[in-house]
Amino acid sequence: MPKLTLPSRTAPTPTLPTPTVTGSATLPSARTLTLLENKATLATLTYHLTPHPFAVLLLLHIEVHPNRRREKIATRLFELALHDAAGLLGVHRLRRVHVGVAHKSHIPLRALLTHLGFHHTGTTTGLLKDEDLLTYIKAYT
Repeated sequence: MPKLTLPSRTAPTPTLPTPTVTGSATLPSARTLTLLENKATLATLTYHLTPHPFAVLLLLHIEVHPNRRREKIATRLFELALHDAAGLLGVHRLRRVHVGVAHKSHIPLRALLTHLGFHHTGTTTGLLKDEDLLTYIKAYT
């Protein structure tokens, strides 16, 4: 009996354009990374970085164009944000990354955070209308 080979279900890692970075180059800093493709916004990530010695990155917003989801673009954009934050921190190291997920039903984002090594550390009820706020943290040693 011949061996059955199934096609790979994982999408290839895309080659992404260099992000446009806007925001302050001094700490504390709010920064936005935007990926453009043919002058259209492909993905956006906004974060706030606190100064050392505690160096915490707070992920405020991440969005990928609906037609380009599940192509590892959010993963790559997150890696670019970490690299950008490391450049701002200089010799100091990032300690933690915090993410608040406003929709419990946002399964793709929760799966991405788990894939990136985040841990669900708490749920806040009553803060948002009709939803709980889920808190995810990734700590660096």
